[in-house]
Amino acid sequence: MKRILLVEPRWKVERDNFLEQIDMTNTFNRLIDIPAAASGTKFIKENVPGVELLEYPSTQEYKSALSKNYNVVALSFRTYQLPDAIIMAKIAHEYGVPEVWGGGWGSMTPGINKHFDRVIIGPGENAMREVLGYKPLPYFRHPIFINRGRILFKRVKVGCLFTARGCNKGCKYCASPRFIHGRIFTPISEIERVLDIYQHEGVKYVLIYDENFSLDEDRVWTVIKLLSERGLSWFCLTRADDLLGRVEKLRNEGFIGALTGIESLRDENLRCWKKRENSDQIVQMIKEMNDNSCYTLGTYIFCAENDTLRSMREDIERLSSLEIPSVMPCILTPFPGTPLFEKLKSRIIDWNWRHWDDGHLVWEHPNVSPQQAQEILFDCAKTCNSLFGNITFILKILIRRMAMRWS
Repeated sequence: MKRILLVEPRWKVERDNFLEQIDMTNTFNRLIDIPAAASGTKFIKENVPGVELLEYPSTQEYKSALSKNYNVVALSFRTYQLPDAIIMAKIAHEYGVPEVWGGGWGSMTPGINKHFDRVIIGPGENAMREVLGYKPLPYFRHPIFINRGRILFKRVKVGCLFTARGCNKGCKYCASPRFIHGRIFTPISEIERVLDIYQHEGVKYVLIYDENFSLDEDRVWTVIKLLSERGLSWFCLTRADDLLGRVEKLRNEGFIGALTGIESLRDENLRCWKKRENSDQIVQMIKEMNDNSCYTLGTYIFCAENDTLRSMREDIERLSSLEIPSVMPCILTPFPGTPLFEKLKSRIIDWNWRHWDDGHLVWEHPNVSPQQAQEILFDCAKTCNSLFGNITFILKILIRRMAMRWS
């Protein structure tokens, strides 16, 4: 049996929290802070024999691990981590590791094959099993993710859950359809097993990490009932059109909030990206979430092709007026593996992969310079995530909850 060291590199040396990756101004005052889950690597470790997992190591920790005579080092990285992954691959070979494999979302980056002995695109469980001579699995065991997080001002245990992986919506800026063909569903029996463990371990909150926790499927409501039966509150990643008209019902089943892609308040941009929802739906969803005291963390994309400095500043003003508890601003980035990459490839002006992190304008925009794009990002983070705004939101939640109790 080959000994494999599976490595999840540090996302940024000074920051290893998912929600802090785009916070370049330190002005986010978040009410919900949930540590990242190294999900892909944990699924591999759970389902492939002979794999040891090393998460977010320092350089010294990584070198120390390499001295233990592994047959393979497998690096799972994002696009902006590619330069670091290349360095880590060279170090592994210097320490005598025969093979270094590359995988993760960064595996779709052009030209990476020359840096790795093998590149695996997509979920690595069955791909690695096939390479190692194991039979494919009919379904995958779900790993146990328990982290320490913060809900409002309270430190809590948070369990992460994937009811499905992959997304079939096909937004032009998203690489998921190429990375994960179709959707990989977790059997209900596996979900029950994981939730029972979370309940036994004292977890009170579950983050549903599906790329899109679609609420139109019967199985999703089965999952929600399983959460409710165990007294588990939950937060999910989903779309505005899936939440619209359902928030009160969801709140009664333990729902506390969602990370949702607002992306734009301009229908022209949403149509161009094939988002398949409109700005009226998004605004109505935000109001419905606020009316039900549910937390919204919304991503927003600046620097669409028709954006100007004036239009983006208008967007910031409108975003701030919607009373969204947290806004994660980002710059339109044509990540490899997306239709957007093929469209904008000839206009890319910055091939430094370290800058492909949602915080840099890497393509030639007709109206905005890279420096101006970052200034817009900073302005949005400061305006839409102020401490005063968050305190105001907390007070409104408390008032609404007291009113609901008295009614």
